Parts: sequence; structure tokens; C-alpha cells
Amino acid sequence: MKIMFLINSLAIGGAERMLVKLANSEVFAGDQIIIVTLISNTTLADELTCQNQKLISLGLTNNPLSWFKIFKLFFLMKTFKPDLIHSWLYQSDFLAGITAYFSGRKPVIWSVRQSAVSKKHNKFLTRFFIRTCAVFSHIMPAAVISNSFKGKETHISVGYASDKIHVIPNGFDVSYFFNDVAGALKFRSEIGVDKFTPLIGMISRFDSQKNYSGFFQMAKLVHERLPCAHFCLVGQEVDSINPALNAYIENQNIDRQKIHLLGLRRDLTEIMSALDVLALPSDGEGFPNVVGEAMACETLCVVTDVGDCANIVGKTGKVVPVGEMYGFASQVIDVLSKSRLRRGCMGKSARARVKELYNIENVAFQYKELYERHRAKLKTRN
Repeated sequence: MKIMFLINSLAIGGAERMLVKLANSEVFAGDQIIIVTLISNTTLADELTCQNQKLISLGLTNNPLSWFKIFKLFFLMKTFKPDLIHSWLYQSDFLAGITAYFSGRKPVIWSVRQSAVSKKHNKFLTRFFIRTCAVFSHIMPAAVISNSFKGKETHISVGYASDKIHVIPNGFDVSYFFNDVAGALKFRSEIGVDKFTPLIGMISRFDSQKNYSGFFQMAKLVHERLPCAHFCLVGQEVDSINPALNAYIENQNIDRQKIHLLGLRRDLTEIMSALDVLALPSDGEGFPNVVGEAMACETLCVVTDVGDCANIVGKTGKVVPVGEMYGFASQVIDVLSKSRLRRGCMGKSARARVKELYNIENVAFQYKELYERHRAKLKTRN
């Protein structure tokens, strides 16, 4: 099969990581894959490992004249002749629908990746494309893939075609994410924390949905009960020059020596293995990759009840109502109060849950099955 993936960029993000994992999967080893990005940010390009992959950027910028490069996408569709086009994120979804229609009416699969579509968490342009895609979802795509049941419900509520949305969860490479004991000790040594010090972490880009303000409210409450606890934060713009983060820390009057703002990192297996608790206090999610990755590393997760978080962690973690930072802090403290043996058993159960339900090869097979089904439908109509 010849598959074209279309996505805004290959910057570090949940959709981008999932695309790369799919493209690298053994399930697609016999297929030809072309990945087209709208803009030139291809940070994750070095993680594409197979010979059957080709990466092309259209090179769009904020300059309106650059949008004439969209005609290059028509050319690519005409020359590559994909059996199917799978787009990721709203702008790419709409563009895929338009270009596929005028270049041969190939099956188009859209992706939706979040469950919060409100003004609070989305810029005007994103909201515009959400509403536009909702209207055209009834005629453009052959199918729409949501990575969460909550995301499916949300998008149906804003007008997406309910009969076209399929739920396929995120998948995880459990050979890459594992409990790296040596790596954990190395990371703790790097930040000056011994193996007995409670370490609570949050790994996510700086975004309103992630609720970093709530994290520091929780951190203050935990710090009052456990003065020895340290807090580790990782992600894009999550660094000491971020004025908003500095303001959150100042407002909560937390000891700066206990806060580690590390910015963007690639050694996530070592970091997650080093954490005692992965905290996700978000007020808007679909299926957060970081939770599955942490569970695969046998790290216990405390999450808010957003998106499919409760289903992901099951009984292996703790789930708190959105915005309940006192309750969140209590659950973190409860996890830390358990014996190391008990936490170890819970961690192994968390990894087993990921291997059973969210193994990348099983998830990739669900994608492949959907692709094949819609390619067969097109052949039947022709």
C-alpha cells in the first residue's frame, strides 16, 4: 500500500510522535510511506528509521505568498499516487480533503487528537478550522480517527459526522519505554537528588490545557507535608526564563531549590523511570502520551479526570476531579506513603496494562485494518 501522511510539522508533540511510531511500526514495513509537513519544523525526523519512508516539507510560513506552495501537494499526490491519505491536526485535515478531491478522490482519513475545543484552550484560527472541518466531515473524509472516546464525543457535539468517527488509542513502544534503573539513578544524580528523595514530575509542553498553575498549587500542598520532596518539570518552554512559571512559583512561595525546570528533553525513559509520581493536572486532554509512557516505565500516575485518562490508568493510578488541587495533592501524598514494595507492584501492573491494551504493534494493526477497509471500498466503487 502507498500511504501519504500529512501533518502540520514534525515538531515534538503527541500527534507527531504517534505518526512517527506508526511509520516505524513493523505493521507498515511492507508499505511505501511519504510524510508531508506543512512547515519546515522536522525535529522528530531523526526518529524515522525505516527505508520505506520519505519526508518532504512544503515550507509554508507566515508569509501569505508561501501558501502557493500548496500546489506542490497536488503535484505530490499526482506523482506518488497514494492509495490513501491520512492527515493529522485540523489544518492538515482540511487541506488533505481539498487537495485529495481535486487530485483523484483518494480515500482521506482525518485525525482528531483533543477533547477540549473551547475558546479558553484554542486560538481563533484553530477554532475556525475545528468548525470548518465539522461541516466538511460529512463529505470530505472517508473516516475520522479519534484517539479517545471523550474526543469522539466532543467532536460529535460540535458537528462532526458521528458515523465516521473511529476510536483508536495511542500506542507505545514498550521496548523503548521501560523501567531504566541505571538511567534513573543517572538522572537523579544530574539534578542532585538521591534515590530516597520523593520526586514528582510533570512532562508536557507549556500550554493552558496542561494547568501548570494547578501543578504548583499541588506542589505547595505536598511540600508542606513532605518538605524533602522535589518537583521536576520537563517540556517545551518549561524553563527558568518562562515568566509565567516563575510567577506561579513565586505565588506559591515554594523553595526554588526543590524545583527543577528542565525545558525540552529527549531522555524521557530515564526521567520517567526516576520519578516516583507522574502528575498530570490538566483540564483538557484526549489521550495524553505521557501517561502511557510513564506507565510503561512502571511510574505511578496521578491524573485529573479529563479525556480518557481514567480509562488509561485504570486501577494502577489515581484519578482526581478537574481543578481539585487539594484532592490531587492528597492522592500524590497517598502514593508516596505506600511502601516501595507496594509501589513497585503497582508500577508493574501499570506496565502490564500498557502492554496489554496499548502496545504500538497492536494499535498499528488497528490503523492498518482501517486503511485496508477504506481502500477496498474505493476499489469496489470503481
